[in-house]
Amino acid sequence: MKYNIEGGNLPAVILHLEQGETVISESGGRTWMRGPILTETTSGGGAGKVFGRMFSGESLFLSRYTAQGNAEIAF
Repeated sequence: MKYNIEGGNLPAVILHLEQGETVISESGGRTWMRGPILTETTSGGGAGKVFGRMFSGESLFLSRYTAQGNAEIAF
């Protein structure tokens, strides 16, 4: 995985993924993606992790992006 940061006041992180690489982020964090990427939305894990995320203000749901070939995804 390689990445670069582009932009000034509102920067974007662009990740360059190879086949089989996976990125996990909070649900709704993706800006755009290019290439064959499988997207899965999952719950935040076990009960302990969910309660921890509730109290810290994080999203309860996570998105998992797995590249099926060379791809890009931006946040």
